[in-house]
Amino acid sequence: MISSVRWRFVAVTVAIGVLALAIAYVAAMVLLQRRILFSRPPVAGAPERPKDAIQVWLSTSAGRTEAWYLPPVGASAGPAPAVIFFHGNGELIDFLPTDFAEPRLIAITAWRGMAVL
Repeated sequence: MISSVRWRFVAVTVAIGVLALAIAYVAAMVLLQRRILFSRPPVAGAPERPKDAIQVWLSTSAGRTEAWYLPPVGASAGPAPAVIFFHGNGELIDFLPTDFAEPRLIAITAWRGMAVL
């Protein structure tokens, strides 16, 4: 049978270990929160912009932001439905040129850009 002194020592040691792990976890989350939420995209390796994409620069209170106008493939002169797409944190428009390949084939216009609040 384990003596009560030894049992207390084991319980205190385990409690200190669990507390140390919890403190380390919280510290890591606080120190790394920006890197986790706003991860940087790779700088190289972006596919080419579609040849028919029209690059548009929008002026905002936060500065200039890039948007692309992707007309429907085989567009007619008539009006077409539109999709406005705002990508998420840490994404660049340059890495998303194929996301609207299928909607463009069924004559949907796509505006692509970054939301700036």
